[in-house]
Amino acid sequence: MISSRFKLKRPYLFWGLLIVLVIYRIALIAGSPWALFATSGYDDIMQMKLGASMAAWEWMGDKYFYTTLVKNIGFPFFLGLSKWLHIPYGVLYGILITGSSYLFIRAISPLVRNNKLLLLFYAIIIFIPINQDAVYRVYRNALVPWVFLMVVSCMLALFIRRNDSISKQIIWSMGAALSIAMFWTLREDSVWIIPFVVAVSFTIILCQVIENRQRLPRLLIRCLIAVLPFSGILLIHNIVSTINYHHYGIYAMNDKTQTYSPKVMSLLYKIDDGQTTDPNVWASRKAFEMALEASPTMRTEEDIILSAYGLWAGGETDIRGDISQWALRYALSEVGYYRDNAQKTNEFYKKVYEELSTAFETGKLTKKPGLYLSSQTGAFHLRDIWESIIMSLKASWNISLYSHTDLEKKYLDYPDFTAGDIDFFEDLLSTALPRTENQLKTLGFDGSYTDYDEELSSLANTNVINNRRILRQREKNYRKQQRIVSIYRFISVIAVPLSYLGFILLLKDCVSRKWKLSEETLTILLTILGLALTGFLNIFVVILFSRWITTDPNHIVIGFYASSAYLLFALANLFSCWMAIKLGYSNICLLLKGNVSPETRAVGEKYENY
Repeated sequence: MISSRFKLKRPYLFWGLLIVLVIYRIALIAGSPWALFATSGYDDIMQMKLGASMAAWEWMGDKYFYTTLVKNIGFPFFLGLSKWLHIPYGVLYGILITGSSYLFIRAISPLVRNNKLLLLFYAIIIFIPINQDAVYRVYRNALVPWVFLMVVSCMLALFIRRNDSISKQIIWSMGAALSIAMFWTLREDSVWIIPFVVAVSFTIILCQVIENRQRLPRLLIRCLIAVLPFSGILLIHNIVSTINYHHYGIYAMNDKTQTYSPKVMSLLYKIDDGQTTDPNVWASRKAFEMALEASPTMRTEEDIILSAYGLWAGGETDIRGDISQWALRYALSEVGYYRDNAQKTNEFYKKVYEELSTAFETGKLTKKPGLYLSSQTGAFHLRDIWESIIMSLKASWNISLYSHTDLEKKYLDYPDFTAGDIDFFEDLLSTALPRTENQLKTLGFDGSYTDYDEELSSLANTNVINNRRILRQREKNYRKQQRIVSIYRFISVIAVPLSYLGFILLLKDCVSRKWKLSEETLTILLTILGLALTGFLNIFVVILFSRWITTDPNHIVIGFYASSAYLLFALANLFSCWMAIKLGYSNICLLLKGNVSPETRAVGEKYENY
């Protein structure tokens, strides 16, 4: 039986070194050259504007617009939280990284019973390189891997401690529920984590049924604890939906996936126009024209809808992917919908949905063949799924070797920003940003001063000195983080093959024991499989749903949206390398049989107890 006591020899040394690592990691990420964009109106800047509203205690804005609830509230809330707590964005982000990483080593402490190894694991985890855009863009994808690590930590802790007291289990179960709730607020497509949570909960229930089938009350309580994490989804959905209803009049976490708007888009994606052959065009212009003909309500805004479609098509006949939904939202906002009238807007979509549904039922509209996995996508076919699996395998290899994790030096400063842009970002992030010579001139520092502080009441020299300090610190952090990326890349060339060896040795150990595994071996095997398969699923879902953007498995956008895979693969590799070293020695001893010195055998036994 696995002991869940968090035993640490020399605890003061452990905590001292851990605190040093925490401070260094937070300082490093807080001083990073952030990738800031002042023109990304539907992504970064939109989320930051909503974050400013959140910081002002105005929720997602005091007026309902077509961008207000199009994305979940998680990242704006994080930005607002940093302002409420008077903690700079980079520092709070560093706290998330170091805190979730600590939660992970706490979760696995019954498996890894050596404080040195736990500290090594922690040091490796907090510096794991992740897709540069996902980390350094001030956008919601920055939070996704680390919040998901909290989910993974709590679920693994619950699995590892499945035979512990109910009081200990319920703490981790509640932690899992809260972590899942946090994750659910970050993106509208968070459903990909469900297989992992279901698999862990099901495995726990299966183990409980086997071990406690004769003690029904105990079995029921432990099974309830295993499924309690799912309550986080229900909890956060109702909390956020209630607040949105109070502010805007619609009961939903967002209006992109949970109102009549996505229902209308799902029908538009299904219309067979009889002429479009490009699978990346989910809703063609012809399909829109057919929908306008079938829906009298939609036809009342025909001119603006077709005009907006052409505008968003950017000179092309048809729009690829899900961009057509933005065209429709934009069109309706131009004629008075999405103007602080959420209920009226939703009622419009409801009528259109009912009319299009009737058109499909009567045969006026026909459905395109294929598999529809979401209301937010077009049709998929078996060929798409197969090609996405192949692409995912290639992308998995690239991500395992930390592709696209280099920082970009162009973000050391922001020459294209206006003074207003810099002021906005500095205020929201509570972080001083460097200025170029031209930007300093706009502030009145035109270089007419000397290096001597002759004008004692002037701040010209001091401001230039401060600017140099900020830029110098950013350059230092840039070089440090680049060195870290280089180290991880170098080690991965050895670690990835070693992790495969470790997994093979683990399977060999299972077969040699005729699958009569110890509880610890079973837990480690399932942990590695769970981490690796969830990472692969993350990549597969991103590739399948992003095929209209690119079919290149090494494209940076894959790692940007599948940023959690970097972390999951690294953790799986970490466990597998540990097994390679631990089991490798045992196998060497078996090969050599008795030809091992007592001293060497003692070292081996020490590693086996790690």
